[in-house]
Amino acid sequence: MTSILQAQEAIAKSAEAMLAGELSYIRGARHICGLFDEARVNPFVEPFVTFVSVSSETDIVPFGWMRENWHPETRAQHELEWQRAEDWAGRALEAACRDLIAWIRDQPFYGG
Repeated sequence: MTSILQAQEAIAKSAEAMLAGELSYIRGARHICGLFDEARVNPFVEPFVTFVSVSSETDIVPFGWMRENWHPETRAQHELEWQRAEDWAGRALEAACRDLIAWIRDQPFYGG
């Protein structure tokens, strides 16, 4: 059960970092979705499904080494599009982050 609780805590910390502006909403959504199985949460119910939706709708936005390896001109051409996607993700996920944090804090033994 410890790994379940650790995964749930990692999800909550990612959501907190997103709200604090320390983590991109798109990158955070991808990270959180990657923890759903380990955290034993149902990704098809709110607030979790919102993260799945954002991750799916923005899967074309590259991060890290993927973005860094793009040709600088190509990267510049797509930067506005990527920023719009990030802005949309923030609007879509702000309330979901708060709901996710509250849900995890209220359900400490979910999935155990």
